[in-house]
Amino acid sequence: ETYWSRDGKKKWTWEHKEDGSSLWTQYWPNGRKKAESNWKNFTCEGTSTVWDRNGEVISRNEFANGRNTAQMSIAGTLIIESTQSITAASNSLLNGPGATITVNGGSFTVNGRFNLGTGSDGYIYMNGGTFTVTGMFTFPDGEGGVHRIYLNDGIMHAGSIEQKHDRDAIIYVGGGILRLDDIPGDDEDPQEWKDNGDLLPAEGYDDIVIEDCGDYTEVRAVKYAEAGNYWQGLAGIFFNGDDFTRPEDETHFLHSVDNDWGADEGNDWSARWAGFIEGPFNGEVTFTAEATD
Repeated sequence: ETYWSRDGKKKWTWEHKEDGSSLWTQYWPNGRKKAESNWKNFTCEGTSTVWDRNGEVISRNEFANGRNTAQMSIAGTLIIESTQSITAASNSLLNGPGATITVNGGSFTVNGRFNLGTGSDGYIYMNGGTFTVTGMFTFPDGEGGVHRIYLNDGIMHAGSIEQKHDRDAIIYVGGGILRLDDIPGDDEDPQEWKDNGDLLPAEGYDDIVIEDCGDYTEVRAVKYAEAGNYWQGLAGIFFNGDDFTRPEDETHFLHSVDNDWGADEGNDWSARWAGFIEGPFNGEVTFTAEATD
């Protein structure tokens, strides 16, 4: 069986065997394997492998009866300083009254799936460094608890995040960056989170920017300039209509005046740029627009 993401870039396969087991494989957009594991009776069995985009093995874990002995269960407070690095196995968990992970410049890596809260609290504070989940980052399916991610600085990178609108789960983006490899459904689409109020700019920031970077999607927060201040670059909003109409059809919020408008997007479109630029001390500033194709 073969499955594709909505944009047609990501691929998953299930190979069913005679003994009742199945081999699950996920692929990078370049066609190389990203992850592979064996499943039987709804549990992971044997070897689970994760590769990077170049085909190099990131991790291999052995499972028995669906459990990995290197799993972490964090019910209190874990603080990772700039000189520290922690690696946990798939299905590790942050869950408990006030349970918190704070990354102050170090690195926290989960090789596989990471679960934030299962009926209780889970807080993550990124103040620098990296927080990497090679598989799916999940919010709880059941009710109970408060779940927050604060991206004050650093980078959080996940294979995908399964957000739950009705589970009191909110991501605040400040000076940090969120990167996602796969966006197969609405629960894992940052635009849906933003529309639902589950993805918000942190205090001091004005808006959320979601950008398709090819192999991954990047989420950042931006500040709008005030009088006397300048914002580096302009934000471009593109409309699938020649008079700034139908923005719901195709809208991009960019930090560049360049937009790769595909041939299948139609010929009638318009663009609006907003922001502030600082001109030369002595001279003229000229604005031009050109359609190259």
